[in-house]
Amino acid sequence: LVIGAKIAIHSIERSFRTNVVRPILVNGRPLDADTREGVMVYFILTFLIVLASIPLLALFESGHSLEGAVSAVAACFFNIGPGFAEFGPTENFSGLTAPGKILLSLLMIMGRIELFAVLVLFLPSLWKKFS
Repeated sequence: LVIGAKIAIHSIERSFRTNVVRPILVNGRPLDADTREGVMVYFILTFLIVLASIPLLALFESGHSLEGAVSAVAACFFNIGPGFAEFGPTENFSGLTAPGKILLSLLMIMGRIELFAVLVLFLPSLWKKFS
């Protein structure tokens, strides 16, 4: 989050001061372009996965509110504990259908283990290489 914030501030500054050359420093060391790109890819992928998962869960679970779907996706992907509404601290996920539970379980795995390690499993080139 700190690196993402520094990249955002640096980009805003470069938009109106085009001639300024100032490195992004983390712990007193400059941040290279590959690390900046990796951080931004991670943030964009996280945003897109959460953004795509909310309507998908709402589609699977039509009897729940949008607030409940948003909080369930956030709670599972970011592993932050209970959500709000139907998934609050006094409720649980037992009333979900099988597709909803599978989606939230996949989100838990992606958020807990490693996002890129799980996403690489869906690349056809990986399967062609090892088959």
